[in-house]
Amino acid sequence: MMGTKQRAIINGFEPVTIDATQVRCIRPADAAEKLSIGLSTLWLKAKNDSNFPKPFKTGLRTTVFLESELNEYVVACATKARAA
Repeated sequence: MMGTKQRAIINGFEPVTIDATQVRCIRPADAAEKLSIGLSTLWLKAKNDSNFPKPFKTGLRTTVFLESELNEYVVACATKARAA
């Protein structure tokens, strides 16, 4: 048995170790609300911004973002803005 830590490949990136007890996936509408942007802006960023977290499918009709990646993106944006 692997316990709570698992190896995962997300969007073709290198394998990472994730603590499954702390992973939270959020739906696009909730991600947009968290970032205070519209849903269409969220999809534009996901498609065109190479630094923006990429969504992934958990089912045929279910797409999610990792909340931790969204949090890291916000921190990176704030750090960049404050440095300017």
